[in-house]
Amino acid sequence: MMDFSLWLQPAAQTAVEYPMSTHAPLTVDNAAQVTEISGARCGFITELAWSRDGLVLAVAHGGGVAMWEGAFGGPPTRTLDIHEGPVKAVAFSPDGYIVATAGADMTVRLSVVSSAQGVSVLRGHNDAVNDVAFSRDGSLLASCSADRTIRVLNLAQTARRDILTGHGDEVTALDFGVDLLASGSRDGSVRLWRGAQPVGVLNGHLDWVREVAFSRDGQWLASCGRDNTVRLWDVTSQQERALLPHDGDVRAVAFSPDGRLLASDNHGVVMLWDVTSGALLARLEGHDKPVLSLAFHPAGNLLVSGAGDNTLKLWGVAV
Repeated sequence: MMDFSLWLQPAAQTAVEYPMSTHAPLTVDNAAQVTEISGARCGFITELAWSRDGLVLAVAHGGGVAMWEGAFGGPPTRTLDIHEGPVKAVAFSPDGYIVATAGADMTVRLSVVSSAQGVSVLRGHNDAVNDVAFSRDGSLLASCSADRTIRVLNLAQTARRDILTGHGDEVTALDFGVDLLASGSRDGSVRLWRGAQPVGVLNGHLDWVREVAFSRDGQWLASCGRDNTVRLWDVTSQQERALLPHDGDVRAVAFSPDGRLLASDNHGVVMLWDVTSGALLARLEGHDKPVLSLAFHPAGNLLVSGAGDNTLKLWGVAV
């Protein structure tokens, strides 16, 4: 196996303590003031996730998972190396006790965050697992795969495992809203599910849907894809409400905790949008290759981006 340890080197910036209470919340009004405040290097980054309390940042990459706790900018606090191949996605349980990882080895693995010890291996997919997500209450764990299926495990009744089918190609993205699960696929569609039941298909993308993300209140869904667009959907009506054009393939999208800001990738430039008006508020430049994952800190005062140039960047309003 390739040695990725040399890639886990700190960038030149100073480590930043969090919960980062000294930084102002990111808003529509101060988006133009957002700047890079810290950074680090990591292996080929696939997905980022904050624990719900904002105390741990997990970064899935080609060699495993790196986790930072207490400070960001230096070497990771702990690492996970439990998959037989690249890790494609990472998600925290709502209580922050468990981290789930999805691998190219066709498995989902559960580990204890505090000890970085693996506790369970979930099998069933017959191709690479592309994404994994916990429901808001932590009762369900969903995974999607290149095998065109979504598997949903009821964590309270582990004998209950639903297999969701309907996509015509590889399923590439998942996110849970308040009571719905959204999935995106290479077939260009976004599908909505309640439990094991399909409740809607959102058509509009003309190519591979790379990512889907619900706003915290579950009223909005953002999707992005290889058709050079981000699309905003009203979840209740299942209607497209805005189309945000980009200069190329859009690989990442994320809502701020208050739902008023949307971050997206634009060939390595992080774009900040006003969700209400659809106006572009800021362009955050610093990556040399496309941004592959974006995640707002749960407190709303920081944004982290991970890109194909193997760098992580932390963005905020300088004090």
